[in-house]
Order: sequence, then structure tokens, then C-alpha cells
Amino acid sequence: MEMNELTPEKSICLISEIINQSRKDFKIKAEVPFLLWGAIVIVVSAVIWILVNKTGDYRWNFLWFAIPVVAYPLNALVLRNNEPKAKYFLNELIGLTWIMFGIISCILSLVRFFVTFDVVSLILVLLGFTTIVNGLIIKHYYISACGIIVAISGPVLCALSINPCLMMIFGSFFALLFPGIILKWSK
Repeated sequence: MEMNELTPEKSICLISEIINQSRKDFKIKAEVPFLLWGAIVIVVSAVIWILVNKTGDYRWNFLWFAIPVVAYPLNALVLRNNEPKAKYFLNELIGLTWIMFGIISCILSLVRFFVTFDVVSLILVLLGFTTIVNGLIIKHYYISACGIIVAISGPVLCALSINPCLMMIFGSFFALLFPGIILKWSK
């Protein structure tokens, strides 16, 4: 039996094909997490904003921690049958960027109990940065543009003294929901 040798040209072609397939798989399956997380963050932000404005009780801000508690299991449930046939580096890289965003956001939120700083502005910068990276990885530059808008708007909205809940609604729309819609329509 004769073995086909993998020439450098064939190797590069194979690697390019795998990377392109990974991008294609991500574009097809990424709309669900973008839409799901975007909707959950927007709903929780609106609920907190309403409750704090109606009651004047800022302890409603603890509801921010409900976002990962609700979204992670829902995300896993929705995507359980959508796992890619093969694990590609780009898919894992994108997943890791979002995991790191979540971990850093939670740590910043906890540190905020002990040190005074504007956590929502920082979270919006991180959210925008993560969206930019995802858009660049999959070569979907409209998504990266949405991330740039969010990353820049965080400090600007903070300087304008915009309510943090409204800032999160704005940021989640442009960094999560709108990119999810873009991905859904670009199939």
C-alpha cells in the first residue's frame, strides 16, 4: 500500500482549509450565544434599572450576578446538540476569550465591593474588546466595529454620568445582540 506524502504545499492547504472550516462553523453557531447572552443582559439590566428607580434600594444590583447563573446553563442547554463535529483551535480560542471576559468581569464586580471605581465602564471596555477579537478572528469586521463602539463608549458614557444599567443595555445591544443578528442574517 502506497502512502501519500504530505508536501509542504498540501500541508499549508490543509491548514488553511481547517481554519476556514472553523470560521464557517463559528459563524453558523455563534449567533445563538450572542443573541441569548445579549437578551439576558439587556433584560437583567432593565429589571435592575426599574427596581432601583422604583425602590431606591441599590441592593438590587446583586442581580447582576444572576446573569452568569442563568445564561451559562441556558447556553449549554441550547447548544448541547450543536457541538461541532471536530474541535478547532479558533473555536476554542473564541470560547476562551469569552470565558476570560466572564471571569475578569466577575472579579472586577467583587473587587468593587472593596475599592471604588466604575466597574461598568471597565466591563464595557472588556466586552467591546472581546467582541472586537471575535470579529477579527472570524473576519467579520462589522462585528469588530460594534466592539469598538462599545469599548470607546464605556468611559464616555461614564463621564457623561449615564446610568450604569442603561450603559449595560447599550453595550449589550451593540456587543452581543446586534452581532448575533449580523451573524444570523449573514448565513
